[in-house]
Amino acid sequence: MRYLQHCMDERARYNQLIGLFDTLYEASTTDRQLRLAALRIHDPELAETLAAMLDGDSIDSPLDAPVDQLLNSGPEMPTRYRDLGPIGAGGMGEVRRVFDAQLNRVLAMKIIGAAARPLEDRFVAEAQVVAQLQHPSIVPIHALGRLPDGRSFFTMREVQGLTFAEVLMARSATTDGLRDHVYTLRQVAQAVAYAHDQGVVHRDLKPGNVMIGPFGDVMVLDWGLARRLEGSKIRPSAAGVETPNGVVMGSPGYMAPEQAMGLHHLIGPATDVFALGAMLFAVLTGRAPFGTTLDPTAALGGPPPIDGRDLPVVLIDLCRHALAPEASDRPADAGAFAQTLSAWLTGAADRARALDLLTEATADRQRVVELRARAAEVRREAQAILLTLPVHAPLAHKHPGWALDDQAAALEQRAQVVQARWLEQIHTALNLAPGLSEARVLLAEHHRELADRAEARGEAEMAAVHRGHVAEHDDGRHARWLARVGTLVVDSVPDGAAVSLWRWRLENRRRTPELIRQLGHTPLHLAELPSGSYLVRLSHPGRVSVDCPARVVSEGTLRCRIPLPTELPPETCFVPAGPCLIGGDPHAPEAFPATEIVVPAFVAARHPVTNGEYLGFLNDLVDQGREADAIRQSPRAQMGRSTDGVFTRDRDGRFRLGVDDEGVLWAPDMPVVQITWNAAVAYCEWLAERTGIPWRLLHEIEWEKAARGVDGRRYPWGDYFDPVFACTLQSGPEPGRQSVQAFETDESPYGLRGLGGNVRDWCSNLWRPEPPDSPLIIATEADDGWRATRGGSYVSLAPMCRGATRFAAPPEQHYDSVGFRVAFSWDR
Repeated sequence: MRYLQHCMDERARYNQLIGLFDTLYEASTTDRQLRLAALRIHDPELAETLAAMLDGDSIDSPLDAPVDQLLNSGPEMPTRYRDLGPIGAGGMGEVRRVFDAQLNRVLAMKIIGAAARPLEDRFVAEAQVVAQLQHPSIVPIHALGRLPDGRSFFTMREVQGLTFAEVLMARSATTDGLRDHVYTLRQVAQAVAYAHDQGVVHRDLKPGNVMIGPFGDVMVLDWGLARRLEGSKIRPSAAGVETPNGVVMGSPGYMAPEQAMGLHHLIGPATDVFALGAMLFAVLTGRAPFGTTLDPTAALGGPPPIDGRDLPVVLIDLCRHALAPEASDRPADAGAFAQTLSAWLTGAADRARALDLLTEATADRQRVVELRARAAEVRREAQAILLTLPVHAPLAHKHPGWALDDQAAALEQRAQVVQARWLEQIHTALNLAPGLSEARVLLAEHHRELADRAEARGEAEMAAVHRGHVAEHDDGRHARWLARVGTLVVDSVPDGAAVSLWRWRLENRRRTPELIRQLGHTPLHLAELPSGSYLVRLSHPGRVSVDCPARVVSEGTLRCRIPLPTELPPETCFVPAGPCLIGGDPHAPEAFPATEIVVPAFVAARHPVTNGEYLGFLNDLVDQGREADAIRQSPRAQMGRSTDGVFTRDRDGRFRLGVDDEGVLWAPDMPVVQITWNAAVAYCEWLAERTGIPWRLLHEIEWEKAARGVDGRRYPWGDYFDPVFACTLQSGPEPGRQSVQAFETDESPYGLRGLGGNVRDWCSNLWRPEPPDSPLIIATEADDGWRATRGGSYVSLAPMCRGATRFAAPPEQHYDSVGFRVAFSWDR
């Protein structure tokens, strides 16, 4: 890069010198002296040089020797030209900068060297051939003549800039750098294609014979070895120059085999194509394909291998094609070579635009993340206001919370708009460049995220659609996810439990566990398990067998560490700790958003508390002399329409089952209803005192896990609703509560019954619209706010029976469809 910058600085200095010379040459003597005096203040060296070049307008400072030599070492010129110094030299002679007085312009003059006088015919032929090639990338010839010393010269446009070889020395490894180099080579190929059309081959194409100007103009130089072909449109030179067979002329490393072996009768357009292929090799790799060897057989084995990991396949193929040892195997001429480069450049330009679109899309994608995060933050602020207000609060008190809620909705809507825009940008990028891997990577990631969300919501069909899009755009990084395999790790306390693996199959539209195989004994590691919902059953001598629903996800590892209880209270179910999917059901009223929550282990009663069990609680209170408490805790008519209790009392004041307002006799095995939340909590405290177990109500997150397992199923029994699966409004001719032993089909993955119908359950927590943070907070009687209730009931239609459906109720109210079940935390 330092060398390249040095070259550019030197050429810029020359350009400045010539520009000032042209200006001062036309100025009057007085004006010239004034300008030189001003220039001397800012750049004395440049002023000295110009004064010497103008011959006679000297200034006081003596000339440096190199400048003096520059101006006085040139040959004597015809009167029309004024020598301005050397530009360069080669085997045929030298090139000098001259001022053409007749046309008032600076030109380049190529002069044959004294040692090359025997090749003067070839020198003249070069001038005559190039003069007939009228192409923007071929240097125009202006005049042909002789110097006073008899040597031939011709003048041409001075080409300023850097050679292609110099540019490649500072080659950029970026895509833009490659595109620029290919553009330059395409310009060369088009100029050579024009020459081929005129019946001329160059025979000395190489990066050093290509000049790139300061404005991107490309010139093909040094046509000294150019050869007319038979039938050429170019008039032959009077000298009639021909190279005899056996004489090798050209540049080592860029010559085709036929040229390197001196077989001039075989030379044609394909010979130049070989040189163009060698230049393309240098563009792709930074070096000539065959070095600078003079070995004529070096190219017979074809080109060296190219590391194409980061290079366009099209260019690699073109390079190999052009460097074929046999001329007949190469592109026919430079025109065909140029067309392939043009096609790639068009695609590269489209790719560049597509990448720009992806840059914009990436920024938009980040903007979507920021907008949604801000919307969630604002919504939390709104809830912080609204949840502190009673439902009957004046509207003026709710307005600030509503305003924040509206702001959150606007942010979410804006996020949707920006997301639609970035998706459109990605698809537009793919239209421009169908193979654009960067765009496909983004789309695969996007659809994978949507597939995971849909699967979490139980939307199998939508998840399958998005998986199809992932497969369409995947470059291999999602292969394992698409294969839908994961890993299951099972451990137990104590070790040595026998493990069987069951998979849920659909039987009569209910999910039923089906044994797959025995896995062995814990601890065990099961890899490559197809993703899906399973039941892991553990059994151990002297321990309670435990069923653990497990959801294996693609590319995921599920670790189950399951304690095996020595015993459990009768008619209870053990729910192991671990993650589960809650919410996410768009058809469930008031459902939480789809969330994965790790729930600690707990034990829950298989059935809700029955009339007979609750009757024992009330009578024990009476026996303790707490009759007032018993009366307060007894069932009451719905919403307190009557102050009379449903239970009757005998002569001793003990409670007995009675008939409710609808004339229904309350059976002892029916779930108890029409009790307040506070009464349900009182029952749990009473039961804890009697058993020594810290019984409580289920938190609604525990309730949802117990009902839906870990796979986000819609109902305890699966995803399909039928009224006969649970005690619901349409389960029979007349709706009503049934025994807790009825409807065995209303069973959850953990074995709990009656979660989809019969009666709802009071839960232990305050009702909130958002999922709770861990740990799960249990409400107390002193907490102000409504309580959560969960589950379907005998007066529910299908949407109300869904496992994610949520209800809220004042804790002091009585409902004829709400009961409760007991549970305790397993922290042993």
